[in-house]
Amino acid sequence: MEENLVNWISRLTKTRDELGGFSICPFAKKAMEEHKVFFYYIGYQVENQITQYIDLTPNDFEVICFINLEKNLTDDDLLSIISKLQQKLPQYIFLKDHPDNPGFINGVSTGNGEFPLVLAQPRQKLEEARERLKKTKYYDSWSEEYKQEIWSYGYGS
Repeated sequence: MEENLVNWISRLTKTRDELGGFSICPFAKKAMEEHKVFFYYIGYQVENQITQYIDLTPNDFEVICFINLEKNLTDDDLLSIISKLQQKLPQYIFLKDHPDNPGFINGVSTGNGEFPLVLAQPRQKLEEARERLKKTKYYDSWSEEYKQEIWSYGYGS
């Protein structure tokens, strides 16, 4: 599991020609270096676990990855979970990553490929980062469909 996550973070931070010289997540490397990325394991009573772990995480975090090690959560389960969490904790934006439904940017997989994940990011930080990226060519490699999907998280998708 740890090897999978290390490889995934490496792929997220690697700049790629097919992404216009950008990485999948241009802010991930700095967040990792500053120790602002946290990982927790989830399995049962997921919404409650996530709420508790957010409360235990330092306030200046960039992202929390909640990992379903048992791999028993479906993509639909994740959508339901993030919808409930979004209503309960609107100061965050919740996203999902599921191996059965990976995201792609210009043919490059954005997912970890093995574990169902829920990602939590502080709303204000994520919205500011998106606005900065909109002023660059970062989103030029993204399909309109994928942009709308990702940008809808946190807004009642």
